Amino acid sequence: MKLYRRGFDDYRGKREVTTFSVDELIPYFIEFPKDKFCSVFDGLMYCYCLPPKTSFGDINIDQFNKIMQVVFKTPVDIVEHKFVNLKLVTPLQIYIGSKSDCDIQIDHPTVSERHAVINVVSSTEIWLTDLKSRFGTQLNDREVFPDIKTPVRLNDNINFGLVRSYLKTAAWVYSSLATRFGMRLNTDFERIVIRYFSGRIIKRIINDINIGIEKFTIRNALTNQFESFTMNDLKAIFWVKNLIGDPSRVDRQGFIKEADPSNMFLEFKDGECQWGSHTGYSPRSSGFFFYPHDPDSNNIKCYIPRDSLNYVLL
Repeated sequence: MKLYRRGFDDYRGKREVTTFSVDELIPYFIEFPKDKFCSVFDGLMYCYCLPPKTSFGDINIDQFNKIMQVVFKTPVDIVEHKFVNLKLVTPLQIYIGSKSDCDIQIDHPTVSERHAVINVVSSTEIWLTDLKSRFGTQLNDREVFPDIKTPVRLNDNINFGLVRSYLKTAAWVYSSLATRFGMRLNTDFERIVIRYFSGRIIKRIINDINIGIEKFTIRNALTNQFESFTMNDLKAIFWVKNLIGDPSRVDRQGFIKEADPSNMFLEFKDGECQWGSHTGYSPRSSGFFFYPHDPDSNNIKCYIPRDSLNYVLL
């Protein structure tokens, strides 16, 4: 144990670990071809899925084994997975557990604080060690003995307690997304980015939207499911050309036609300014549509709640 503790400290500055949900991967899947997707997410993709929420309480090993037989036989949709991109800065140690200082934190009652460690020597040499976890680690349905390094290959099934996981490549993730969602991309859809002043950003492709006073509802073009979002703290809903965009770009200032009665200059509460045209604006309206005048802007139009602005000039 002392050896791994020292390794944990030594490698903290070198690790590059980023976690994505399916919703966060979808923009890259939609906008990038497979080779560029794989370039962005080079290295390994550690995929894991939490079992359905259940009140486990203080279960014993016998109860755990009974629950495990049910959980591991239940099919899992890719949308229920989390994906951790592991950049191959070798040698690399990845600590997995429920504690916040682990490289991959998995918050589940059957995952110990410091459950296991994965040592990546190269893309073809990977080792797994269980760190005397309470509910154990399984590799391809076989128990991993504590404190003994066990070789792992790509596509192996690794279970930490009741949490299923796998080591995959970006190519596998892309192909899985294509299998799950590819057919739905043949239909017409719109790209939107939902921004809140809190910093929360949600990216979706949609084929319907209904905007109300207190909330708005979209139909997700990939899942065909309705999703509702609050208007509270909303900055704007942006219809965009590309879901990735260029964060470093600044839209051009000024109007296309100076004398156009639909011209509007606005300033958001966070200080961002926009020049464009409006439809449906009045001082009493709860919101309106705005069309940026910069032809090279990634924004096509946006819906802006009236209370998200400091002021407007018409």
